[in-house]
Amino acid sequence: MYRYLIILLLVFLPMLPVRASEEGREHTALAVLVAVDWLQTRQITDSPEFFERNPIMGNRPSPGEVDTYFAAMAGLYLLVQEILPERTQDMLRRAFIGAEIYATVNNFAIGVRF
Repeated sequence: MYRYLIILLLVFLPMLPVRASEEGREHTALAVLVAVDWLQTRQITDSPEFFERNPIMGNRPSPGEVDTYFAAMAGLYLLVQEILPERTQDMLRRAFIGAEIYATVNNFAIGVRF
């Protein structure tokens, strides 16, 4: 399970800004939250007591579907960030951070670990 976190960090850490700006900290926070959510979602696929609430993946996604979803969403996020104006990029990044906080805290509250 931890190998996926390592892979995710190796892919996304080089993309983060080097200086410790507010934007850089937000990118780092988002990368960590996405990694935790990814690992939690993979845990859900292995457990009969939990189900996925994301309507795109369905109630019982396979590990491969989870990996594909998170890879596609990361790529889409990076593409959209390049296209949007800076102010909209900031709002989108913060919206994603909020959504990931909600998802990971909710998963943790119901007993999903990674």
